[in-house]
Amino acid sequence: MELDIQYQGQTFTFRFSTPSEKDINAFIELNRKGKTEKASKVLVFSAVDPRDRTKLKDSPELVRDRVAVIIGQHLGLTEEDPYIEDEKLYVPVYDPELEIEMFEEFTLKSFNYEKTKEMLKNARGIKLVEKMKEAIIDSVEESQKMKNVLESFPLIAIRIFPVLVKTIEDEVKAEIKKSESLQQK
Repeated sequence: MELDIQYQGQTFTFRFSTPSEKDINAFIELNRKGKTEKASKVLVFSAVDPRDRTKLKDSPELVRDRVAVIIGQHLGLTEEDPYIEDEKLYVPVYDPELEIEMFEEFTLKSFNYEKTKEMLKNARGIKLVEKMKEAIIDSVEESQKMKNVLESFPLIAIRIFPVLVKTIEDEVKAEIKKSESLQQK
């Protein structure tokens, strides 16, 4: 993929490729440790063709920021967040042809919290993302459509998974509160 960015009358052209598994692992681990800026740099430089990395480093900050946003969108790190409403999961996906983010809709089915917790126990980096993808696919009716989204946008799983878990945790807390208030009566 090639990208032209216009800035102050100049055109900056960069070639891209999908980051390696090692670089995606580094991105995930740095993010987990709260080093988001460093994680972003690792991801951007790993996605830019090695022949264009010096050009990127020497580019104005606004150009580098634009490159980071575009790479993120292509990997599934969208500006919009996934959300759940009325038993439906809405996942933002980037359409490179239209250059916009659109929401894909999925119908939720039961989420096996215990199985997922066990599955994720010792997973790290890319293995963790693979396990998250498995849990996400298992939690929606349109599993093939979700599989396609997760394959097209390798990092979207780390955006979707926390939304699913938080919703489940909120439901569990609500059930506990409800049963406690019934016991008090």
